[in-house]
Amino acid sequence: MLFSISPSSAAVRTARPEAGGDPVMVGSYIATALQTIVSRNVKPVDTAVVTSPDFTLATPIT
Repeated sequence: MLFSISPSSAAVRTARPEAGGDPVMVGSYIATALQTIVSRNVKPVDTAVVTSPDFTLATPIT
């Protein structure tokens, strides 16, 4: 299965991080959730692989 997820949020300035979201954290939670799905549904003697190969970020606003 191959799919793409693109979390996004409003751009914020460094001085006001509470004014926007954090797509990096969202991506991290998604990767952890995918691993948890596999670990809870695949027997320890079976093989399963979950790969989150790429996190691409836009140029930061300073």
